[in-house]
Amino acid sequence: MVLGIDLTSSPHLVDASRPYACHRPQTSFGLWIAALCQQSVRCYSGFMPKKRMSIEDAFTTLDEKLDRVLDHIDKQLTGIKSTLEEHSKILKLHTGDHAEHALTLQRLDQERLVGIHRMERIEADVEKLQAQSAR
Repeated sequence: MVLGIDLTSSPHLVDASRPYACHRPQTSFGLWIAALCQQSVRCYSGFMPKKRMSIEDAFTTLDEKLDRVLDHIDKQLTGIKSTLEEHSKILKLHTGDHAEHALTLQRLDQERLVGIHRMERIEADVEKLQAQSAR
């Protein structure tokens, strides 16, 4: 068994003697390097054919591929961050609207209580006037 590095989904060691059992060539960031001897490695990268290269070249290829993966992840995270910022702004606007509505409802409720109090006073005044006119 020859160990290799598989980056098709999450980095893990694989049995490099059976590359297609673990490697998925349709994965755009798929790259793994199997150490076949001390002087060279066999490189499988996406749809690229197998080829022998020096260990230094293989790790340079791996480094370039990882840079592209990290750039892609960075772009994805930047997009997610901007989306979250937009949603945060919208949420703040809605929260502000809700706070304004809550104040309006509170004011209306106070006005309703004042109106009820006035009606009670008017009813009391009417009862007094009816009592006076009945005498």
